Amino acid sequence: VTIIASSDYTAGYAVPKPTWYNLSYEEGKGGEGQLLVSCTLVAKDFPDQVIDPPTSIKPKMQEKFLEIICLGLRDLSPIGFMPLHMPFLQFDIGEVSSSNRPKKTGGSSKPTPANPNFLERILIPIQLPEDAQFAPRLNLSVFDTLLGGFHKPLLGTCSIDLTTKLPFSNGVENPVYVAPGESTKYNVGNPHVDGPLVPKPAPSSSSLTCGDDGTGLPPLMRRDSSAVPEIGPDDDETPKYMNHRKVMRGSIEEDLQTTPFEVYEIFRGQKYGRAASTYRAVGKFKGLIRVINSRSEPPLFDLQELLNPQPYVIRV
Repeated sequence: VTIIASSDYTAGYAVPKPTWYNLSYEEGKGGEGQLLVSCTLVAKDFPDQVIDPPTSIKPKMQEKFLEIICLGLRDLSPIGFMPLHMPFLQFDIGEVSSSNRPKKTGGSSKPTPANPNFLERILIPIQLPEDAQFAPRLNLSVFDTLLGGFHKPLLGTCSIDLTTKLPFSNGVENPVYVAPGESTKYNVGNPHVDGPLVPKPAPSSSSLTCGDDGTGLPPLMRRDSSAVPEIGPDDDETPKYMNHRKVMRGSIEEDLQTTPFEVYEIFRGQKYGRAASTYRAVGKFKGLIRVINSRSEPPLFDLQELLNPQPYVIRV
């Protein structure tokens, strides 16, 4: 902590820019949240000296809109033995007030309650700081609808840092900005605490061989791909099962030319207060989140296209 004399404090003192610090129960035992704080120790000239509070550190704000494209939930787990019925999403950001109420989607059980599709576009008017470092977090909660709507248990929550959603910071390009849909390629946390954004590691060769190589053979009966000579497109020895087939080394979304959806894990439970931690992932939210300047800005794509099923052929 910086120590200054009271004479220096009164002579046009400027509060240092706050810095993110990890919070933890014990030193070196892992982070349990972050704290944005700026500290300075002012040495008094005499015990009864009155130190006036510094100037406000409230950042300059700008009016924006948060666009949330809610595709749906995937692999959602119920609570206990009660089956899922009609899950829905709730979004809130900042302090909840009469003018800032949580936004909710409608309940859905299609195609299944564990994998419901919402296909909704939600716009939230918000005040965002010009400095991306002070950006708030978007809180996502998943509820179920039971007993005709009289009981709505909380299934899980998720907190999304908006620092990486702001394309500009203080009038210049935000160095930690991640374009919509690109978060699937990065390990996105709080870049001011966890360090710079780094691409997710590519799948290892061992993990690729554990998947389906197209032969239909179990892993123990397969040959190492490095021991098999490369087969060209015009090679007469190309196996029949490889005709007109493309080998994909990653997920389908990594190979798509269009912008993929973002995926955020939903968590439930607690780490402390019990004999063992019950904190675990219980599902995933799939959608797109971005900051726009006006309510009239068109969405990235037409939601009606998602409402109309498109024909696809899957060869097994």
